[in-house]
Amino acid sequence: MNSAQTVVDQTNTDATQANQTVANAQAQVDHAQDVVDGKDSATAQQNLATAQQDLSQAQANVKQANDAIKQAGQAVSDAQTKVTSAQTSVDQANQAQSAAQQNINTATQAQAAAQKALDDASQHQGSTQTFTLGTEYVNALKAYNDAEGYNLNSSDPVVQRLIKASDAMSQMLKFQSNAADKNIKINGRQDLTPEVLSQLSTYAAQLINSMRGEFGAPHVIVTNGSVKFAGDIADEVTADQWILAVENAHDVPAINRAAAKNGLFSKATANMYEDAALAKATSNLGEWHLTLDDFKQMIFTSLQSFMANDEEWSHANSILGAEAHGKDQYFGVSFSDSIGENVLGAPGKTLNFDSHFAFVPRILRTGSTKVNLIRRLLKMKQSALMK
Repeated sequence: MNSAQTVVDQTNTDATQANQTVANAQAQVDHAQDVVDGKDSATAQQNLATAQQDLSQAQANVKQANDAIKQAGQAVSDAQTKVTSAQTSVDQANQAQSAAQQNINTATQAQAAAQKALDDASQHQGSTQTFTLGTEYVNALKAYNDAEGYNLNSSDPVVQRLIKASDAMSQMLKFQSNAADKNIKINGRQDLTPEVLSQLSTYAAQLINSMRGEFGAPHVIVTNGSVKFAGDIADEVTADQWILAVENAHDVPAINRAAAKNGLFSKATANMYEDAALAKATSNLGEWHLTLDDFKQMIFTSLQSFMANDEEWSHANSILGAEAHGKDQYFGVSFSDSIGENVLGAPGKTLNFDSHFAFVPRILRTGSTKVNLIRRLLKMKQSALMK
């Protein structure tokens, strides 16, 4: 474009000079004409002819200069059009690049959010935690059950096999702590909300179902109704200030009050629903200073005590669905708390937590009139557990 402008400037200069030449030539013509008109001399005639020739040449030069100006102007215009077009292309390319970068940023943010949600969900659900029995434990417990091992002496080979398998299995079990669960504080019963109990029940069901899968037993199902039932058992036991380690027995009246409250069959002298374990003892008598992670560890520890204690395996069989009669069971877990003194030899007052694993069969074995009545009552009322 600069080159084209230089041509224009030079052409304008040439045109100016040509115009001046025209003017000079015209003056000579005029002068020559005066001479001709006045004296009619040969010299004047010659000067006139020369002047006219110069005028013609000057006019030709002016035309040439004007044509050059026009061509140079067109070149400038063309160059400016190309510059404008090029700038438009640059602007469009910049806009496209900006839009592409924005799309990349949006996609990156979406990917990060999705990964975080996946990580949070994985941590929240504790999806990697399992409770593995192992083939030897499964076979040893089945052999124990087939031999009615509860009637055998502890020195019997069938019982000794199960004790050895239980010890080996227990040593392999490791609770997996969870950083996200440690941020969820539970400092009193008010924090054991239905949502928290549902999370704990789901976690416990995951562990139980992993064991039942090995044992070939029906699974447990967590529902709002089954979680409420477990919570009601814990509330009733807490109201009684019942300490499992002290009483060495289930709080049967509390269990049946909770069953009646939830429309389930209840019998004051029978525990049809609950497995319980001493889960934790602490010297914190005020705020609990516990987390969701602590309560999940209580569940894991309780299951360890059920499955491997070298003394009895009736709780292990219950956890594995001995009373399920081939059907899935409704399930929930909760915790009672009570203050005791010198519990399990711990000096002074302690705050004690008992875990309560509540199972409700979906169908009972037929037989006696009493069992048939229970089955009918459960069938009518278990809809509350399915909500």
